[in-house]
Amino acid sequence: MPIKPLENITAIIPFMPLLGHAEFDSYNHADPTHRGWLTDRIDQHLYCDTRFFGATAEDGTPLGVIAAWVEPRPPGILEDYPCAEIRQFAVAAGHRRQGIGTKLLQHLEAELRQQQVYCVYLHTYPADYDVIACYGRNGYMPTGLVPDVYGPGLEGMLFLRKVLR
Repeated sequence: MPIKPLENITAIIPFMPLLGHAEFDSYNHADPTHRGWLTDRIDQHLYCDTRFFGATAEDGTPLGVIAAWVEPRPPGILEDYPCAEIRQFAVAAGHRRQGIGTKLLQHLEAELRQQQVYCVYLHTYPADYDVIACYGRNGYMPTGLVPDVYGPGLEGMLFLRKVLR
């Protein structure tokens, strides 16, 4: 299963349905307003130098995608301890629990270690138990919860992190 950098929107387009459904179960790739929202979101990530990596089957079918942003720091301000945020992570529904997510995380972490990144963090919805379990199997620990981010009574954002060095 090759994992390759996705360096522009053209390379990311085949992975958009995965990314959309990872964000919202109700995402409809056939709806131009949904696609436009996701395209704008990806453009914002690319503008900020977020790096995307995609995993494909041998025939080129998208299997999974992960994206992370490394926070730039000027000299003299913790430049020896950069951190990264996982901003997007998705595995195709029919290919989950086959190790693809783990391979994507390992690939990303290897890239981040080459950049001397100290830790990587992310946030996810606390009711995404399978997602949280995947991160947990890969060494990510819960660090905090921000309640009611998505509306009253909703569970908010669960933050996780992993120290890489």
